[in-house]
Amino acid sequence: MNREEEIARGKAAELLLRNELLAEAFETLESTYTASWKATATGQTDERERLFALTTALRDVRGHIEQIAVTGELSRRQLGID
Repeated sequence: MNREEEIARGKAAELLLRNELLAEAFETLESTYTASWKATATGQTDERERLFALTTALRDVRGHIEQIAVTGELSRRQLGID
């Protein structure tokens, strides 16, 4: 991928990160998963592990979008674009 493509992807990622609906979705899902995890009974190990996997996947998605944004910003700076 060339620098221009990285810059374009970075801009798209920034828009996603600033999108109120997407931010709300991340927050709501993480809160829901955490509340559900806290409400599990002692013997519900499988359910806790499922909720942990969901929380981890959600954080991974957000982290991936953030990394694309950072890469785009770095490419923009390397090309001297303001």
